[in-house]
Amino acid sequence: MKETKFKQTEVGMIPSDWEVKSVGQLTNVLTGFPFPGNTILENGNVRLLRGVNITEGQIRHSDDIDRFYSGNIESLREYALREDDLVIGMDGSKVGKNSAIIHKNESGNLLVQRVARLRVKNSKQPISYLFYFISSNNFIAYIDSLKTNSAIPHISPADIRNYTIPLPSKIEEQQRIANALSDVDSLIANLEKLIAKKKNIKQGAMQQLLTGEKRLPGFGSDERTGSHPTDERRKECHSERSAKREVEESSGYKMTELGMIPSDWEFVPVSELAKDMADGPFGSNLKKEHYTSDPQTRIIQLSNIGENGWEDENTKYTTFEHAKTIARCIVPKEESILVAKMMPAGRAIICPKKEKQYVLGSDVIRITANEKLNSKYFVYTSKSDAYLKQISDNTQGSTRQRTSISKLRKILILLPSLAEQTAIANVLSDMDTEISALETKLAKYRKLKTGMMQQLLTGKIRLL
Repeated sequence: MKETKFKQTEVGMIPSDWEVKSVGQLTNVLTGFPFPGNTILENGNVRLLRGVNITEGQIRHSDDIDRFYSGNIESLREYALREDDLVIGMDGSKVGKNSAIIHKNESGNLLVQRVARLRVKNSKQPISYLFYFISSNNFIAYIDSLKTNSAIPHISPADIRNYTIPLPSKIEEQQRIANALSDVDSLIANLEKLIAKKKNIKQGAMQQLLTGEKRLPGFGSDERTGSHPTDERRKECHSERSAKREVEESSGYKMTELGMIPSDWEFVPVSELAKDMADGPFGSNLKKEHYTSDPQTRIIQLSNIGENGWEDENTKYTTFEHAKTIARCIVPKEESILVAKMMPAGRAIICPKKEKQYVLGSDVIRITANEKLNSKYFVYTSKSDAYLKQISDNTQGSTRQRTSISKLRKILILLPSLAEQTAIANVLSDMDTEISALETKLAKYRKLKTGMMQQLLTGKIRLL
């Protein structure tokens, strides 16, 4: 293997047969046209490419964000995008981070002001090689050092033109580097689609299982096939009483004030499902002066109650001795449910068992389930529409909705038998485990790509 020799340049050490060029030397940089507001429509034939259409590595379209030009395009031909153009958002909170390559289906879109278009001067040069530099942490750091600190941060076309990159003198090596990174991007994109699909399947399963619309094998009088009485079938009945009787007798469902539910399920208030409930102390009973760097009693903060479970970033501790002074707030060793009073109100997770001891923060409620309730089932049902609507209807505050322990006690939970609760929780937990494994794999792929970019784009690893 031939040893690579390196040289010092303005962008650092690079192979001696590489060169350093600016974006302006490699591409023609054009910024978009300031289309008059009265020529912009929500529907039409000539789509505009605006900053809002550009995300990190992709062009997105939807009815909410797409806009169209209604005027004559003859004088605007230079703003028409072509396949393999590179576009960069030039303002907003993610200025410099949003960039993407134009694909065939976006060809002909018109470039709007505050979006830059880069078009290679040498048609043989792969735009994808340049894209990986534009989407790198180095470019983002460069932009961060230049962007304005105004209400809407922005960069200029000159900022983009002046950015310098190292590149192999041979086009073939540039292409190999771009292809290698593109292959990893394909793996990442396919995995992201699979995760999205799995999450949608889980969301559908939650909707069906937590409402009794679909029953698991072994539960329900007819060992459910998943059938549910239709609106048309209900309308055939001449009265609410006959509708209720027909549903109960023929389909195993019954009508309640909160809707149709399985005949062997009930709405039960949280107060009747808890062995014990407690909320956090008043602020004066747990202040900064009570904190310690020694990992004794972990204080549960709102930020620890994440959408998908425990979030470990915000770490605060108090001493065992101080925890004794607010003993009612100490989380018992048995499995406990943690509920946020706000941000958002009602979110629930299972308390982990990683620390020696836990104590509630001021905006957290603890529920210890009794023999009627499976704790994991409660966490899943806390994501249901029925639960969230009750929480919303009973919260205070217009900006930050807030619930309380007294209000939470009155929330009605749709409850099957404990055995069915456990079965439902297990099914959904298995789905979560699968999704978590895929997300871990995705994180590894992203880390792999970052490592590859650091090695390939600096010539530390050569693809000759």
